[in-house]
Amino acid sequence: ISVMQPFKKYMNFNKYQPYFQPRGRLSDLCTLNSIGPIGVKFTKNTKQDVSICYANTFDDKDLSCITAIIEIGKGTNLVLDEYFENKKDSIKLYNIVYLIKEGSSVTINRKYDLNDKDNSASIVESRVIQFPNSKFTLDVTGEGSKHTQDIVDLEIYNDCYTR
Repeated sequence: ISVMQPFKKYMNFNKYQPYFQPRGRLSDLCTLNSIGPIGVKFTKNTKQDVSICYANTFDDKDLSCITAIIEIGKGTNLVLDEYFENKKDSIKLYNIVYLIKEGSSVTINRKYDLNDKDNSASIVESRVIQFPNSKFTLDVTGEGSKHTQDIVDLEIYNDCYTR
């Protein structure tokens, strides 16, 4: 796993820019207000189980904008456990792009936090691009906050499996 950093020295964001076109949704604010995307790139032909927790531990009440890129290399078998924590008296916006390359199999187990659900808002917009012969499964559990919105856009190419 290599963590992508927003510094040009480490990452060529130009190759990802086409995936962040304005959609006329709140997630557009993530790209405009982020200091840079965060992300993970999984190398080809690997098998991994990984957990990601989206959390903000600062003692403030604000709007958090998270832009993330998850790139899964060709032939990779990945189980990704995602956990979204609520933050009291705050709003969190997410714009996440998943690039699932040829022949890969990805299962995302997405879970929403139950703490502070009455006093927070989370909007998670996911864009999943499935390249030919890939498999994608998304399982979502938890209530999230009273004001949780979870939107998933799928682009599916030849001979894919999606659930």
